[in-house]
Amino acid sequence: MSLLRKCVARNQRHHNGKGMMAKPQLKSKVWNIICIVGSVMLILLGFGGLYFLQSSKSSATTVLLFIVAFGIVTFLLFAGPGIAFVARKRIPYLKQHLPGGSLAWIRAHLYMPILALVAAWVHAGLAPFRSNFSSGKVLLVVAFLVCLCGVARHHLIGVAKSAVNADAQISKLAAGRGRDFRQLVIDYKQVRRPLTDIQRDVSMMKPEDQQAWGKVVDIQNKVDDDFPRGGGQSGMVRLLKVSRAAHAPLTVLLFGVMTFHIVDVLGTTHTVFAGDAKNATPTVSQCADCHATIANDFRQSSMAHAQTGTIMEAQLPVTLAKNELLAQDTDLSTRLGRNQQALNDAAAPTCINCHAPVGSKFVTDPEAVLPLGESVGGAKAAVSGGNASVQSDGVSCVVCHSQAVATPELSGAGGFDIKTSNGASFGTVYGPLFTDPDPLPVRVHDVASGNQGFWNDPIATSIACGACHNVKIDLNGNGLVKDGGDPNSQDQSGLGDFTLVQNELDTDAKGKLQDLVLQTTFDEWQDYVASFAERTAPENPAVTQPLGCIDCHMPSTPGKKAPVVDKAPGFLTPADRVSRSHTFVGVDYDLDPQEYVDQGLDASAANEAIAQTQALIQSAVTVQVTDDGSNGKINGPTYDAKVTVKANLLGHAFPTGFAFARQFWLEVSATDATGKAVCLQPRDNLKTQCASGVVENDQQVLPQCDPNVVAKAEGTTVDKVPDGTIAFAAALPTDDCDPYLANFQKILTDGDPGNTGTFKEVTYQSFLADIVKTRHRVVDNLAMAPLQPTRLVKDTSGALVDGSAIDIPYTFDTSKLKAGSKITVTAKLRFRHLPPEFITGLAAEQQQLTNVPKSALIDPNQLLHNLVITDVVSAKIGQQPQLACEGPQNDPSATILTCVKPVSGDGAVPLDKQSTSKTGTTTGVTGMIHRPVPSGVALALLLSLSIWFARRPRRHPAGQSG
Repeated sequence: MSLLRKCVARNQRHHNGKGMMAKPQLKSKVWNIICIVGSVMLILLGFGGLYFLQSSKSSATTVLLFIVAFGIVTFLLFAGPGIAFVARKRIPYLKQHLPGGSLAWIRAHLYMPILALVAAWVHAGLAPFRSNFSSGKVLLVVAFLVCLCGVARHHLIGVAKSAVNADAQISKLAAGRGRDFRQLVIDYKQVRRPLTDIQRDVSMMKPEDQQAWGKVVDIQNKVDDDFPRGGGQSGMVRLLKVSRAAHAPLTVLLFGVMTFHIVDVLGTTHTVFAGDAKNATPTVSQCADCHATIANDFRQSSMAHAQTGTIMEAQLPVTLAKNELLAQDTDLSTRLGRNQQALNDAAAPTCINCHAPVGSKFVTDPEAVLPLGESVGGAKAAVSGGNASVQSDGVSCVVCHSQAVATPELSGAGGFDIKTSNGASFGTVYGPLFTDPDPLPVRVHDVASGNQGFWNDPIATSIACGACHNVKIDLNGNGLVKDGGDPNSQDQSGLGDFTLVQNELDTDAKGKLQDLVLQTTFDEWQDYVASFAERTAPENPAVTQPLGCIDCHMPSTPGKKAPVVDKAPGFLTPADRVSRSHTFVGVDYDLDPQEYVDQGLDASAANEAIAQTQALIQSAVTVQVTDDGSNGKINGPTYDAKVTVKANLLGHAFPTGFAFARQFWLEVSATDATGKAVCLQPRDNLKTQCASGVVENDQQVLPQCDPNVVAKAEGTTVDKVPDGTIAFAAALPTDDCDPYLANFQKILTDGDPGNTGTFKEVTYQSFLADIVKTRHRVVDNLAMAPLQPTRLVKDTSGALVDGSAIDIPYTFDTSKLKAGSKITVTAKLRFRHLPPEFITGLAAEQQQLTNVPKSALIDPNQLLHNLVITDVVSAKIGQQPQLACEGPQNDPSATILTCVKPVSGDGAVPLDKQSTSKTGTTTGVTGMIHRPVPSGVALALLLSLSIWFARRPRRHPAGQSG
């Protein structure tokens, strides 16, 4: 009978009152195992899936769906138990059929959100971490707080339950004792008497009562910290109650933030808050979220400053205003046989189309100036609003990397086709595709190498440079090509000059240009590629194929690799790739270091740009000093030396681009055996400086001779002297000028709109033909034409000759030196990226105009202070041709980056302006977490500590009392 009763009791324990099996209950230890095993499975499934997606070359859509799937899992783990618990209480059907009892669902409500946090961490870690402020980071913080408050709520229940149990235990101990014992218990719990009096009475009790009293004190001590005997509650209990009260509103907030997060990552908020298309193009700062190193390189470049550069902003309104005056000159239109106003309206937007390709899409005024967002003279801004891609990013990341095919030559003048973003995705980003390992697309964009993989081919990629690095405007309407040649032809012209048909400029019978031609860098490079095997390869067999623009201007270090992204998702490591510098090394830097600060860099970034420029130009040319074979030995009253400057296997002319703004000149001097200066021989009644090309400081103008003064000194008319038709901006009298000066700088003129026969050197580009002139040396009328490493040029007799080098003669006065003694001739090629007179002239022109934005006005003194003269290469008599830096055109393993010198010391820009950014640069707000892996570990530890704290036993030393 006793055995039967035991079986019935056991059966009743496992069945409910209706004869049904009782629902299983999961104990806390089981839930601990579930959380640990579940977390491991979530981590393996999530981060292991990334390896699979990478190896399977998945698309951004697949990655997005994978991330969304983990977001759904997170939601179900977080909200499921809570929703089911509430629904089970209110819906009888669910209460009857859902497994587990109330306690099981209460525990699920506590433990499952912990799994949800792990899933949320994996979900967030499936995309590379970005430091910007985001709804996802807010959601993760709120979720953690909700879980923490849930743990606090559970712990508060345990604390209260412990207090109740303690009271019950004390009551049970007191119930079997005498009336005096029970009264002492009441006095002790309600603090009616001093503890010393109570202890004295206890000492007079029987031993068994004293033993029972000790148990009462031990039990009471367990709850005294939370619920003191005198009443009230501890600070910890109050904090737990506040957390319990916050649990419900935080949960509501959680679902609100979760809803916002979903619509945010799917692009809805971007669409709603963007306002218009002016906010739809990704900015450099957005790209910097994942490509910070590349973005910082870019922010130093002229590409980044194309729209906000000091000289660009200053010169554009001057150019537009001057050309508007030409457009209003009806006599000029009649004389030229064209509508100058129509030409002006069509050509005026050319500058901003290339310098502000995103912002220019929203410009309707052909006379718009920069900054686009600044009003001028009370008129509305050219473009109001818009993000940084519109207002300040210049030729930004998206301009190039949204191109699936190479942009056509000269297409930049008409505007680029730039893809915009829908907020959820940047679409496809085109660039060189890497392997080993393959790239893993992120949810915000796909990656591709473009049509026929042109992004992986330096030659094909360089074709895109032709969109803006040819600046030619057809003025007479018959095309830009000589004799109407086919501009799409890739054949040689048949003239034997190694110039493609499409690059033969339109000239008249006297060789005068019929169009506006400011830059032909891309044409020169095309000729270099087409003629490489015949013209360049024989000079250096080590380089077996032509170079693309990026080989020199986006250099990489052979054998050196670096990640192209800052962080990889999950446990993946950013792969080391053959990466290229995005500083777009050139010859320009901004004269206002504040512009670098506005880009989010230190002002000393100007020094970095100068150092890279020096390395680049040091690889461009060689210099050699020779004589008649005497190697510096004096044989008479004069000594003749020759300085040869030769282009170093370049892919374009030297100098190229806007050569009227670049000063490359020779400083030539001589000394005798004692180190005493040997001066140049005066010529034709012209006074001569002892050494040629010497300037005392970075701000001093080059000693260009005034043609009028030269003509007077030589007793002839001005049209008979070199450059006699030019009115120079900063010419000097014969006492101060240098007739031996060899300056490769071209001359930007006004085009002589009045047909006076004199061309005035100016700081703006007129929409007239043949406005750029070649400079001539005064002493011998030597044309300082750009060196042509590929093309053949005509000599004075009209014959085609190699134009890659120029011999520049110098004659020294050795009449006071002994025959047979030797002198040392030194030639140094020097560089300055802007002439001082260009800056002062531009500032003077601005003062005459009303269309210059306030922020575009320049202080010439401030800018002149930051001019820097750079030494290119130096050579002495008797030396072989000197090259200061080997580039990739010399050796496939060479890079100019190895020639970059420290930026401190000599040659550094004297930076005296350390102000804060005037426009502000978004650098992102550091988020709650910095890496998904350590942050996940931190969350797990915090929650584990919280659970342990909730379940830990509370003990006090025996006999402790309040």
